[in-house]
Amino acid sequence: MTFKTTFQMNLKETKNNIPLIKHIPGPHKIRRLLSRQNMKSVRLRYLMHHNKRKYADYLFKKKFGYSIDWKHPRDLNEWINYLAFKTDTTEWSRLADKYEVRNFVAERGLSKILLPLYGKWNKASDIDFDILPDSFVLKTNGGCGDTIIVKDKRNADLKEIIKKIDLAMAQRDTIFLRSAEPHYLKIGQMVICEKLISPPPIEYKFYCFDGEPFCVLTCSNRDLEKHTVDWMLYDLDWNRRLDWMMPAFRKDIEMVRPNKLEEMIEYAKILSKGFPHVRVDLYQPDNNVYFGEMTFTSTASRIDWCEPAILRLMGDKVGEALGKKSKQMSSI
Repeated sequence: MTFKTTFQMNLKETKNNIPLIKHIPGPHKIRRLLSRQNMKSVRLRYLMHHNKRKYADYLFKKKFGYSIDWKHPRDLNEWINYLAFKTDTTEWSRLADKYEVRNFVAERGLSKILLPLYGKWNKASDIDFDILPDSFVLKTNGGCGDTIIVKDKRNADLKEIIKKIDLAMAQRDTIFLRSAEPHYLKIGQMVICEKLISPPPIEYKFYCFDGEPFCVLTCSNRDLEKHTVDWMLYDLDWNRRLDWMMPAFRKDIEMVRPNKLEEMIEYAKILSKGFPHVRVDLYQPDNNVYFGEMTFTSTASRIDWCEPAILRLMGDKVGEALGKKSKQMSSI
């Protein structure tokens, strides 16, 4: 009688006609699974989902070479992370929502700077293109870099547009989990359609601290396909501040002073009042000022285009705003 080993007997046991022995990883595969790189990837995925603050610290250290001082934040980047993970960000989620923020702008008495809204839908397949004008802009209310410009819907591939929006909505959570910006995950997704401003206007991004704008980052020549843009930094008197920018980001670009600068500064003051830090984005096409969005985690809380001394100065402004708010609360 021939003796059958355990190994030989197991070969006869199958799962979906595949020998069970095939499901047992060999020593080389086990070593790969337990490799340092793979274990690091598993750990980061765990932190991304279950310990977002620690994951944010990992991204910060990877970028700048040192960890966030959670007890004593120093520069603007550290303060933004502190606010994101150690304070209530419910209002952040509401105002980062490109649809809900319209109500906030109206509440602050600035309905006149809102772009005309043509419609909103819960999903891309619900979009009624028949009711839309020939030109418009489509975007999700809580996404990033997913704006679709339609200059003439008669020549547009509407099926491809729907496909792009569906993809953007499907990827939204992954994008903001990876960037450690969890307040975006609380935004209920929808698609909105607004008036198209043509040609693409210059973006004026005001960095504000409790109602006090400090500087303006201009964004011009934005290419949505190539994801490129030209940046330049100005103070509120419209002096170009190359010295405030890191050398790698300095370009010989001179932007004409917008004739509605004082008006935009006033709007930024109104919209940023009550927030230790927020970036208010505005446009000024055709001699009119329009609202863009409000951003609480600029450059995903890891601003790298600004000189450390200026980041520290803006960080001090956040600390002052929080201190002022604390005094006001204690006096109630």
